[in-house]
This record gives sequence, structure tokens and C-alpha cells, in this order.
Amino acid sequence: MCTLIYTSGTTGDPKGVMLASAGFTHQLDVLERAFRIDPDVDHSLCFLPLSHAFERAWTYVVLSLGCRTTYCPDPRQVAELLAEVQPTLLCTVPRLIEKVYVVAHQKVAESSSKQAILAWALRVGAANQHAFRKGKQPSAWWRAQLPVADRLVLGNIRHALGGRKTVMACGGAPLRKELEEFLSACGVMCFQGYGMTEASPLISFPQHNAFKFGSCGRVLEGGEVRIGADGEILYRGPNVMKGYWNNPEATAATITDGWLHTGDVGHLDADGYLVITDRIKDLIITSNGKNIAPQPIEGLLLADPLFEYAVLLGDNRPYLTLLVSPSLPMLESLATQ
Repeated sequence: MCTLIYTSGTTGDPKGVMLASAGFTHQLDVLERAFRIDPDVDHSLCFLPLSHAFERAWTYVVLSLGCRTTYCPDPRQVAELLAEVQPTLLCTVPRLIEKVYVVAHQKVAESSSKQAILAWALRVGAANQHAFRKGKQPSAWWRAQLPVADRLVLGNIRHALGGRKTVMACGGAPLRKELEEFLSACGVMCFQGYGMTEASPLISFPQHNAFKFGSCGRVLEGGEVRIGADGEILYRGPNVMKGYWNNPEATAATITDGWLHTGDVGHLDADGYLVITDRIKDLIITSNGKNIAPQPIEGLLLADPLFEYAVLLGDNRPYLTLLVSPSLPMLESLATQ
């Protein structure tokens, strides 16, 4: 065993996940082959806690490759440090990207001409990136506009994220498709992977030459995914935990015949890309017998910068209840207007 990392406890009592050295080193070997990271050029910014399996594994990658890393002592300083450090490697969560997206739109909210410029620049960036992703040359029309769009808008957004990235990985929660497209239009490719603490944590991830928006990439080399009868994602691979510390009952309930039960619902598409649709425990079953997946509804609301958090309730009730928390800066801006 290499380390114990405790689960968050959001779906029960925290459990100590026993993770083996071999699970981490397998991931290191796979990621080293998947990405071209140069220790003389690339450096990372660490702002997530090291008690988070995602950041712990990523730190192992950075240090094993001999890259420099900068530690952010206070998450509230991350925006300042991104601009100062300009890291080429970044392990992040959707909340940071959402804030960049919201701020970009806030800055143009009071001017219709600035809103039009932002929308135009994102269209130009998206058109160019769409061609690049297909291995094609963008049309002369879109190429001619890109330097101006980059100077006026796209470059400023990249600067807020710390400049261009060799690898920008996002995990911990679903990243909305419009945020992936927003980053891509700005010239920043964000790799949304999928995993859990019990898998050390990587189960699937995209690469520069193998990704689709709205998916979590292909399954980790050496691992296998199958979909259970109820749509649950099951994973088997060399990085699965040894079990829960002093909790054989929970271990037996989570790992069956070597397959890790993730608790997430999803499917593999025709090209082998993993798509997550919901969590089994998150599904709402009303007293009328209707099954409702809350995440897509919450995601639609959170696409509006006015909302900071949204939670849908309704299990065993005849109706749904929505709890929302507004973004205070957006609320103040709206009140001022």
C-alpha cells in the first residue's frame, strides 16, 4: 500500500481507500506516453488539496517527470497566481472554469457592442479550432479574423487562465459542454477525464488526438469498463484500490469479482468514448413513480451566470423543489442596472 485517501463522506461515512504503489505507477507510465511533457519547459500550479485523489495523482505525475510545481496556499489566490505563474500544466475543477466564463461575460454585460465583439471572437475561435481538431486548415475567411479576435478577446481569456497549456485536466465534477467549447474557442484544450478515489483515481481520459466534447475520453490503457444491467459503470484495472481500511463489508459491496462498482450511470459510444449521464444515488424517484435525473436540469440552470448553485429535490415527493443560490456579484450588477 502506498497511501490512504479518505472519501468525502457525501454519500455516507468517510472510508479510507487503500491505494497501492503499483496503481499509481501504472497511471504514470500511461500518462507519460499519452502527453509530451518537457521538464525544461512545463511547470504546474497546484491549488486543489493533496487529500483529493485527483490532485495527489497529478502531483505524482508532475514530480516523477521532474517538472516544477507552484503551490497555492489559499484557493482565493488562484486567479492571481495563474496570471503570475503562467503554468503550462494545470489540474482543475469545473468551478474555476465557470468563474472565468462568468467574469468574461460580466465584463461586457453593460455594453451591447462589447457583447457583440465577445460573441464574434468566440465564433471565430470556435471555427478555427473546429478545423484544427479535424486536422484541416481553417478557411481563409476565419484565419484572417483570428489575429484580431485573439488580440481583442481570446488572448485575454487565456491570460486569465495562465496562458497556453500543454495539459489542462479537469475532474471532480462534470464539466458542461458549453464550457469545453468556450475554452476551445479561446485556444485552450481542457481534458475532462473520469475517475474516483477507489481507482487511484483514473478510469478514462481524453488526449490531443482522441477526444470528443461531452465525453470523458477512452478507458485507461490496461483497464476495462463494462456497463451493468442498471446502466452502472463497472471498472476493472491495475489501479483499483486494495479495499477500504478496516471495512471488509464496504469493500465487498463495492468490488465484485474484481469489478469496481462506480455508482455512476453512463455508456460507451461507438468509438469507445465514455459518457457519464448521472449518479445512481442521485436519481430522483417521485411518489408518482417518475424517475428524474437532476444533473441535466441543474446544469441548464448553472449555464446562467446569475446562479452559483442549484439543487433539485423530490425523492418520494409528488413534486420537485429547486433550491438555488444566486451569484452575489451578478446580483449586485443586476441591481445596479
